[in-house]
Amino acid sequence: LLKEFGAKALDHVLLHVSYSDSYPFVPPVVRVVYPCLLGDRIEMDGVIYVDLLTSMGWSSSFTIEPLITQIASLLEETTIDAGLEGEFLYSYQTDGEEAAAEEVLPQEEESEPDWLLAE
Repeated sequence: LLKEFGAKALDHVLLHVSYSDSYPFVPPVVRVVYPCLLGDRIEMDGVIYVDLLTSMGWSSSFTIEPLITQIASLLEETTIDAGLEGEFLYSYQTDGEEAAAEEVLPQEEESEPDWLLAE
């Protein structure tokens, strides 16, 4: 993944961590927001599935540190989804994140339809 980051001039992975009202007794939901990554344990919507984030693997005594360690290990095994690059750089968006996504995604120039340009 680090080689791909260097080749694509990317410098970070943006994660979205959601905690329910039952936290710390239930695990948080973690999504990769940017860039869109592919891996055995990362779904198309960016949700990360690791043992630590299951009810069987989670303990209410866990802090964010072991979670970040396990996610960092997972990221070493993933690749950037080149097929979605440019079109879906963000794998997950909320209303508040859409503005940030628009800044990163390439914007198409607006042009007049061909039939308007014909004389």
